[in-house]
Amino acid sequence: MDNQTILKKDKLGLPGILRQSLSIAGKNPKLLLFTLLTSFPLFLSLLIFEFLFHETLLNSVDTLLSDDAPHATYCNGNICSFTISSYSRWNQPFSSTRVIAEHYHRFVLLGLVYLILVHTLDLLNTILILCHSSALYAGDTLQSVKAFLLRPIKDFSFKGPLITSLYALGLSTLVTVGLISLGSHVWMHGPWPRFPFFMGYDFYSFRRWDEFIAAFVLMLLFGGAFLALLIKYIEWSSVWKVGIVISVLEEKHGHIAIGVAAYISRECRRRGFLLMLPFFLWRLGLRFICLYLTWANNWGRSAMIAQVLGVCLSNLLMWVVLLVYHCDCKRRLLEKKMDVEGGGKPVLHQ
Repeated sequence: MDNQTILKKDKLGLPGILRQSLSIAGKNPKLLLFTLLTSFPLFLSLLIFEFLFHETLLNSVDTLLSDDAPHATYCNGNICSFTISSYSRWNQPFSSTRVIAEHYHRFVLLGLVYLILVHTLDLLNTILILCHSSALYAGDTLQSVKAFLLRPIKDFSFKGPLITSLYALGLSTLVTVGLISLGSHVWMHGPWPRFPFFMGYDFYSFRRWDEFIAAFVLMLLFGGAFLALLIKYIEWSSVWKVGIVISVLEEKHGHIAIGVAAYISRECRRRGFLLMLPFFLWRLGLRFICLYLTWANNWGRSAMIAQVLGVCLSNLLMWVVLLVYHCDCKRRLLEKKMDVEGGGKPVLHQ
């Protein structure tokens, strides 16, 4: 989609971007049908990943809750409360080291399956969605399934989006590690490891008010840092994903595409955050519901299938939303440059 076509589009706010995205996806049933058909390999790869993820998580929890793990007992008269090492501040390094030592091969396998299988198929599916969504947004129509598959091969490159997606994956992984670190500090420094009544025990278990207040203050500090980083992560994810959109639609890739995405969206970050927040909450909700149904009700297979199907459907809408968001950001930038130049022609080029 060239600059002249983008300039012909209306300036959109947050509701307008959502309406336009739903219009593209809803008024073109072929896009939904073809995307579901071509998403089948991604669907299978996500099922494999989810199975390995749940198995790894379950084995890790079994290791933490094993009988030979250190524990602590708190008693008051004839009533005692028991906490295992995973709830003890001092035994936390032991628990983490033990899980990594016993299950490192599962974590490595999980990472390889995601990087080689899931990430690659997800990128191919993303290229298909962006290719045809941009054509529909520009006013074209979809033809046959054959044309749906062949057009991206003829008109778009895989190398550029792959490089950009690896940059985005690396940045996302670094921030995720930071979130996990802060989250673990919230757990270790919070009041619950030393005072078991927070885990459902009685008030008598709690020892000294000064220790409780110190632990509570540390929990607030680390919790605030965790929340701030989580908000920035959702905001940054819109920039990284717009970088992938630019890499698919334009001849830019890697850090250049992400840099351009950061530049054109610098005045629209709040809108990007609000657009990405529902998809983040949707995936997080699906994850927790799947974990609950798998572990509490033994509905593992059905829950995993429903979760993966929900992810595949949300992927279509998410990339259409990001496409419209990218075009709107670029339109605003082009208009601003034209105003600065006194009505001259746009200076950004494909």
